[in-house]
Amino acid sequence: MKGQRAIIQRRRRWLSQLDASHARFLARDKAAKITSSQDPMAWMDYGPVWMRRDYWESLCHRWATGPWQERS
Repeated sequence: MKGQRAIIQRRRRWLSQLDASHARFLARDKAAKITSSQDPMAWMDYGPVWMRRDYWESLCHRWATGPWQERS
């Protein structure tokens, strides 16, 4: 019984993280479409309403940095 409960909790946590990651991807994709630009710094003013502005700006800065650009 305890093992099942732990598995269910881990799955819920995993799904929660997956949902958040997918939401960030959709926000990024929408900002890119609105600005017609692949430059993350151009997306700063087009963040989702459900996300704090400072968090969105930090994501834009992260997406504009070298390591992220190398991966995408």
